[in-house]
Amino acid sequence: MSTHAPGPLLFLGAGLCALAFSTTHPLIMIAVLAVAVALLLASKTPARGVLMIAGILGAGVALLNPFVQASGDLIVLQLPHVPIFDTQVTLEEIVAGLTLGTRAAAVTIVVMAVLALADPDRLLQLASRLAPRSAIAASVAARMVPTLRRDAMALVETSRLRGRSPLVGSWFARGRTASTLALPLVGSALERSLDVAEAMAARGYGVGTPTRRPRTHWRVVDALTMGVGVALCLVAGASIAGWLGRYRFYPTMDTLTGGWSLVVAIGTSVVGLVLAGRIRR
Repeated sequence: MSTHAPGPLLFLGAGLCALAFSTTHPLIMIAVLAVAVALLLASKTPARGVLMIAGILGAGVALLNPFVQASGDLIVLQLPHVPIFDTQVTLEEIVAGLTLGTRAAAVTIVVMAVLALADPDRLLQLASRLAPRSAIAASVAARMVPTLRRDAMALVETSRLRGRSPLVGSWFARGRTASTLALPLVGSALERSLDVAEAMAARGYGVGTPTRRPRTHWRVVDALTMGVGVALCLVAGASIAGWLGRYRFYPTMDTLTGGWSLVVAIGTSVVGLVLAGRIRR
């Protein structure tokens, strides 16, 4: 179970997302994506599903951009005319689409990595200062997810033993079989929710002053994470103010090594990868 302080991780995630949205420089986007993947791998959680979702989202944005933009000088492909869509694909549109797709994938991975690294109890305790009732509901719901998954697997195994497995057959047949298991799964979830509510009432929830966990001090890695997060937020602010220069794709692309963008990209990737390695250890 993760024991990292949520506050520094939230600052780190906010800094990476702010940097990704404050500029369109391709090298900075690649650096943010590399740090995001390193943080996800440092969480030691199954990363295949997250990477697949982020890849699909990024690829969708990259493929769509050339057909909604009508800019660029270097024509790569001229498709038959289709109303509404721009069928003239230029190199600038392709690079801009890849950059925007990289941003979408990087932000998705950053959010999932921060949630995977942060201590869930301390994260919910932090949220309880703003919305205590919502925080307790989220805490109970999060802890019920593994239980519901075990119940679902038990139902699938029972159905398989009775000759109706939702894991074989066509997509339609599998979906129809799985839909029959939804009602007993919902019933099991409702029964467990009543048990949890009774247990909370028996232990005095909502009566008197609520108790809190002992305050946990930051470790060295938490302080480093906070420092990197604050630094990234400052760099993002400088980018928004225009101090790093504006990267333009249209009508012709700017050079990738101009201004301070290359320095920011290298610095972000090096510092982020080193920090991810420290977090993993």
